[in-house]
Formats: sequence, structure tokens, C-alpha cells
Amino acid sequence: MKIVAMDLGKSKTVVCIYDQKSGRHKYQTIKTGPQQIHDLIMEQEPGRVVFEICSAAGWVYDIVVAATTVWILRFRRQIPTGRRGDGRTSGVRTTGKTH
Repeated sequence: MKIVAMDLGKSKTVVCIYDQKSGRHKYQTIKTGPQQIHDLIMEQEPGRVVFEICSAAGWVYDIVVAATTVWILRFRRQIPTGRRGDGRTSGVRTTGKTH
């Protein structure tokens, strides 16, 4: 299975494409735009897509759902506690869809 992981930025997105079967991976940087994300997903045909929750997550989610049959959305959010070095994680949300 191929996994596409994206670190979404305002203008650029860093992508890691991981082939689970061979163990090989590669990184690339693309513009953070609907057409570029769509083209990446269509070209790679991943079994899973992983990305963070941010301002672009809504439209990225829509593109991934429309272009794939299996997807995963994960996020981690730090909870500030006021104490130094105590950034607790609020949890991981995994959503999956299969046809």
C-alpha cells in the first residue's frame, strides 16, 4: 500500500510518499493549492492519506475523499497547561472510509 503524508503550509506543502511494500520513501515539495493536491493524489493513487488539521484541511479533505476510496485524517493538538515542559496531547482522531 502507498501512503501519502502531507505537512500543509500556507504556500508550500511537504509530501512524503511511502511505499509500504518496498519500504521506500521520497519527499517532494508542492504548492499548497487545490489543483496541485488533486494532481498529487490522482498521480500517486494512495491507499492512505495523512495530513494535519489546519486552515487548509477542509478543502484538502474534500479533494482526498473525492479522489480516493480509503483515507485517514489524523491530528494532534497540544494543550497548554501553564507548566513548562508539560504539553499534553489531546488525542488522535482517526477517520476511515472504505467502499
